[in-house]
Amino acid sequence: MRFILPALALAILVTGCVSDDKQRARDMRLDNNRCQTMGFQPGSQAMADCMATASNARQADKDRNFAYQQNIANQPPAPPPAFGATSNTDDNQPAAPMNCKTVESTSTNDDGTTVTRSRQRCSSF
Repeated sequence: MRFILPALALAILVTGCVSDDKQRARDMRLDNNRCQTMGFQPGSQAMADCMATASNARQADKDRNFAYQQNIANQPPAPPPAFGATSNTDDNQPAAPMNCKTVESTSTNDDGTTVTRSRQRCSSF
């Protein structure tokens, strides 16, 4: 029993590691299957467009997830409410206007696809 747990932990750790090339190949297979399922013919321009769109969507999801995780990590934990505390906001009052600014950046990947990322920052003052 003493050796089973460390061996099991090591096995789980090793199986969770996937190289970038293997992950990229897996993503390409999934995109290829998905686009063929939607009716695009292999080798056609429509198929290439479908796969590029899927790749861009996956990258945008990764970017959003990374930004979300960074935002959560940088926020201090909220203090617990005091016993018997009530909300000090008045539901009849309009919310303060938000001033938002969108920043976009465009880059080209090694495979020639163009990726546009946008970020929105808002403040109430």
